[in-house]
Amino acid sequence: MDKGKLNNETVDIARFALGAYQSYSDKPARVKIAKYKDGASVEYIYGQVNPCLFGDQCEGHSCYCNHPKAYRKCHRSWYYGEKDEDKQCEFYKTNPYWQDGDGDFYEQREKTLLYLKEKGLLEIDIEEVNHNAPAFYKERKSKLL
Repeated sequence: MDKGKLNNETVDIARFALGAYQSYSDKPARVKIAKYKDGASVEYIYGQVNPCLFGDQCEGHSCYCNHPKAYRKCHRSWYYGEKDEDKQCEFYKTNPYWQDGDGDFYEQREKTLLYLKEKGLLEIDIEEVNHNAPAFYKERKSKLL
């Protein structure tokens, strides 16, 4: 697909394949929370939860860009380097929901999600899982429940 023709009508198929939540929606983010039988929970995050308005989080994958003229995968996000690198992108636009501050990307993203929940802008789906959490999720508890 010609990257110059990407818009809300011609959504990149790869984003659908990965389950990405489109930034063109009214809601800036969606969270699916899996609640395990043993009380552990894990979040799968989709949507505008990056410093850049065009950044689209897709579960545990890297950031995808929804700017019509940019690459599909963000080349400036936290994944590639320093915190301020997002702002060096020519397509960068500040996400009005992003809660900046001390801490790493994950801590700031968590603050952003809690802010969105408080404002009623976060869509939360809860899935009850009928088995115990895998070992690497044993201690995880969602703050959004």
